[in-house]
Parts: sequence; C-alpha cells; structure tokens
Amino acid sequence: MRVSRLNKGEVTLSVQPGSKPESAPVTKITRADDTWQELSVNFIPGSTNPLIEVRVKGDAAQAYVDNVTIGPATITPTPKQLEWLLLDESFPIPEKLSIGIKGESGAVVASGIRLFSESLKKKTGTVVVTKDALAADSPGVELVVAPKDGKQRKPESYTLLVDRDRVTITSADGRGALYGLLTLLELVQRAPNGGNIFLAAKIDDAPDLPFRGHYWAANPTGEGSRKMIDRLVRLRYNAVLVQNLQYFSLNHPDSRRKAEEFFAYSRIMGIEPIPVIQCFGHASHLVGSDPGIAEGMEVVDEKLVLVGKEPVALAHPNVIRTETSNIRLTDLRGARVFLEGHDYEVLSGDTKAPFEIRRTARSRIPDGGTVLAGYDYISMVGAEPSYCPNEPRVYRIMGEAIRNTMRILHPKYLHIGHDEVLQMGTDSRCRKSGRTNAENFAWEVWKLYRMAKAEDPNVRLMMWDDMINPYTHGDYNNYGYLAHTLKPPFLQARQMLKDPTAPAADLLPRDIIQNIWFHSRGAPPTAGLKSLEFFSKNGYTTTAGGYADRTCARRWSVACKRVKDAGLPCIGIVQTSWFGVFGTLEETANTAWRVPSSP
Repeated sequence: MRVSRLNKGEVTLSVQPGSKPESAPVTKITRADDTWQELSVNFIPGSTNPLIEVRVKGDAAQAYVDNVTIGPATITPTPKQLEWLLLDESFPIPEKLSIGIKGESGAVVASGIRLFSESLKKKTGTVVVTKDALAADSPGVELVVAPKDGKQRKPESYTLLVDRDRVTITSADGRGALYGLLTLLELVQRAPNGGNIFLAAKIDDAPDLPFRGHYWAANPTGEGSRKMIDRLVRLRYNAVLVQNLQYFSLNHPDSRRKAEEFFAYSRIMGIEPIPVIQCFGHASHLVGSDPGIAEGMEVVDEKLVLVGKEPVALAHPNVIRTETSNIRLTDLRGARVFLEGHDYEVLSGDTKAPFEIRRTARSRIPDGGTVLAGYDYISMVGAEPSYCPNEPRVYRIMGEAIRNTMRILHPKYLHIGHDEVLQMGTDSRCRKSGRTNAENFAWEVWKLYRMAKAEDPNVRLMMWDDMINPYTHGDYNNYGYLAHTLKPPFLQARQMLKDPTAPAADLLPRDIIQNIWFHSRGAPPTAGLKSLEFFSKNGYTTTAGGYADRTCARRWSVACKRVKDAGLPCIGIVQTSWFGVFGTLEETANTAWRVPSSP
C-alpha cells in the first residue's frame, strides 16, 4: 500500500471471513506515507469466498494498492522457528484468562503481563488474572521464566507452544517472557463463529542482534515518554539512548526527579536507559552557559594605536576571557608585556558590540603608541560550537555532570557524544598544548573516561565514531557537505583539513563502544561495512545505525550481522530520530530482531 495523500481520513483493510460481519478483522492507515508499506490482517476463512475490502476515505486521499496475497498468518518480527499446528488444536480464549508464573518473576515480567493484559482486553474483551501457578489440569497461559533445567538459553529467547488445552511460554529471562507474551498477541484470531482463539503453533525465538537501541533526541518527560517506552518495548528494543534529560542540572530537585522517574520506568519495562551527555562537537548548551570554553580563533599581532584614554575596538567581537585565554598586549617587538588594570583596561563586548581597549592614567604605553594585541575569539557564531579541550573550565562542568549522572542514575552505559566536531586546533590554548588535533581529541576523551570510571569501573562508555573514523569525518576531506566552512568566516576548517582527528582511533581506550552512523542507503554495504571492520579489528565493540531511510536501516542490520557472524564484536543497532522523524522505528526493530538474508 502507498498512501500519497490522506487528509482527515483513513485507509481500511478488512476481511469478512464468513457469514458474520462482526467477525471481520480490520487494520488501518491514518496518515500519508509515500513509500510502499505492508498492510495486513490475519483471519480464518469460514467460507470459500471471504470478502476482502480496501476502503479509502478522506477530504483529499490517494492510495495505491499492489501485490494482494492470501497465505499463512504472519508474525512481526518473524520468529526464528515457527511451526503452525492443526487449526482445531487452537486455544479458545475465555472471558477470563489465567496466567501462572513459575521460576523467576520480577518487574520486567510484571510489565510484560500488563502490556499483554491491556492489549488482549482491547482486542477481545478478555480479562487476565495472574496466579502464582496453574493447576495441572487448568487451562490458561503458563510462564516458565529462567527454569533450572540445565539447558543453555540465549538471552531474551523464548519458546511458545499453543494447543487446545494450554499456552506455555518458557523463557531465558524476564525479557524473553515479555517478548513471548507480545508474540502470543500476534496469534489472536477471530474464528468464523465469532469467538477468539490463539492459533495453534510452536515457536522458538531469539534476536539476531543482542543490542537494539533507539536514540531519543526529544525531551523524555511526562506521560508521552511512558507511551513511547511502551512502544519501544512492543517493537523489541532493549535500550534507549536519552539525550535531553537535564544531566547538567541533576542537583536541582525537579530535574533529578524527572530523570529518576524516566530511568526507573524504562528499567521495569526491560529497556536499558543510556544517558547521553552531549559535549565537544555539539556544545551549544555548554558554551551558552560559559562562552569562555568555546574553541576560538586565535588572533596574533593585531596592531592598535592607543591615544589618550580613547577606547580602540578590537577587530573581532566575542573575545574569550578565561584564566588560560585572555587579551595580551605587547610592544611592537613583543619584548614588553603590558598588564591589564595597570597599563590598559578592557571594555567588554558581546556578539554585536566589539571589545575595546584604552590606556589607563598610569599606563606604560606611550600616548599615541602602537601595541600588538593577541587574543582568541568565538568564530562559530550562528553554528554549533565546539569547546576547547585544553580549557580547564570544561572539565569542571563535565566532571559535575558525569559524577551526578553516575551517582544518581547508576547507568550501565554512558554516551559522551563527540560527533561532528567542526572546530579544533585554531585556539591559542590548543596550539600551546603542543598536541595534534588527534592527540587533543584523545586527551579529552581520556579525561571524561577517567571521570566516569572513577565513579563505576564497570560502566561502558559509548561515543559516535565519525571523528575518529577514516571513512568519514575523521578525515576532514569527507566533510563535503560542509564545504562552506572552508570560506570566511569559518576558516577554522582549514586547520582540521591539515590536521585530521582520525589517528585518535589508535589512542583511545578500547572498551569504548563506537556507534557508527551513516544515513544514506548506499553507505551500509560500502563505507559502513569498512567502518565496522576497521573498528572491530582495532579492538572496539561496535554498533551501527541510520536515520530516516528504511533501506539504509535494513542494510545496517545486514551489515552488522555479517561482521558479527564473522566473529567481530558488533553488538547491534542504534536507530536515531533526529528532528522527531520516526519513519524507520519499525523497520529497524524488525530487521534487527530478524536480520533479512539480503539487503
């Protein structure tokens, strides 16, 4: 189905399998999407001529239908092994359905039962009753969680057996039980007599990729965030990378409460919450709070003529003034250094107004004398700024954020961003360090790494790969879409062109997980696959993922499984939703759980 226009309407697919109209299953599309997508319903034919109907309504609607097929019932995502049993062996769903639990229970199992109960009641009207265990001859659903039977089971795996007397789900762990219950919902069918059944089947299932993460760029607070977590659980995601919680203000009670509530709810739903402390490349929030940490553009030997007490404007606004970067005045030979407060004073400016210099009454600068000014200024006005890795204030800010995040939220993983650093090596602080861009990049990562490990030695850091990846931004020649940065006023790009950051891949701790990303559909089997192999062979664990293109998402799953099957440490997928675009949420989830045989 392709729905190119749909204004205030819906596209409905329904099947009347027998003589009773009320038994017709229905599925709908309620918004336009000009890409082909599958629309399906499962039904049991009660006659040789079931009535199949596609209905389109709306103020302005246009839909295309192709490739209509009738075949065996489908389950999404596709189980690893599925055997359909005889139809008359199906389990009739009663008005009250008992669920009994054996083995380990816990919050994740309880969440699975809640989701299952809510959905089953909505579908069939059935009320679920939970019991400690089912009697031997009692019909119902039996959950066997982490049984002590000596069998080796993959994490998150489950087996599901449906016959006319009972449904049995045996799982390796709580997540497996939850996923087994969600699959059982896929087996709900309306029988020709109008009753509801679970289709008789035997299923053995486990995910192909163990890590299935969604990168959440929106602010996850309120009831909407819980609905989103529930949606991720139904899609079998097991991690959410959260960017916009207030990690820099967790000492404020309201920020702390919201973060703790979100993390607690995610965990009881079987979703591992991963804080993303955005820094270095995307540092606008940090630079906004302390402009002095920005990576600046160095000015050397700017000539100023100071007459009397008349102020003279510097050539650039946004001058950086910290303990390690400030305005410096010398004589024309550079031999005498003049002192602020004694020889001159600075009239501070901002983005629009220039900074100004004027002589003091007791100045050693001759009236009408020429001096040389040196300073750093913020040149990335109007663009996403980077911070200077050699500014000590950075680590006071980042140290507090990391310590609070680790102590309050106790994450298993900590993501430190580090993508798309647009400016490095242009500031006097970086140049005085004597380090290359790659060395400064690695030096900064090591500082954050040690801060996190000091709080919890077992935490795993994650970061975006691009700045240390030779197939993307680590070699600045690959910044083709930022060609404008080679022109004024963004001349700092030339420095990164001469001094790339890719060599930092040899300098970082190897237990940092590299999140590889490319968003074009042609990248995963080419530069993406090369990147997975490059980092894996250099000792890094990897994930990969795309953004808005479904073909790209599917190809990433194929590429990840290919290197994983080759013995390289790729653990899975990180799907991103920049700018609120969730178009690949389902495709990524389905193909990460069951990777297709070809891209």
